[in-house]
Amino acid sequence: MAESNTELHAVAPTVELPVGIHFDFDGALELARRLIDLAQVWGAALDRRRVAAEAALATWTGPVGSDFGVRVASETHDGRVVCRALRDEAHRWAQAWAEALDDGNHHRWLAARANGWETAHPLPVPVPRPPSYEASEVQARWQP
Repeated sequence: MAESNTELHAVAPTVELPVGIHFDFDGALELARRLIDLAQVWGAALDRRRVAAEAALATWTGPVGSDFGVRVASETHDGRVVCRALRDEAHRWAQAWAEALDDGNHHRWLAARANGWETAHPLPVPVPRPPSYEASEVQARWQP
């Protein structure tokens, strides 16, 4: 992960939407994939730490064991919150991708109608699903 955000932005193509809004479609789905990967790595590390902590708690007694138990419970809770937040953020990026594509499709449809082309309104774009967040060709493009 030596790429900086600038490099990522320069590599991923952008699409210009009406009113000069730029949305990095490829970058949004790549970010969603990376966030899901990070959530999986974080969750696996959390599980390994929990197993090790349970083994330690089996032999620790007294105030040190009690204090450690409280710390383990807090870390487990907080770790789950972080995993959930990473997954939620990944989904929000996928939703933003679909909404931006829907908006662009709608504006292209309006332009086609204004030019006298009779065409059906595009269907809403489904939100890509984890963990791959892949967009099919049908999802990725609409032409009048």
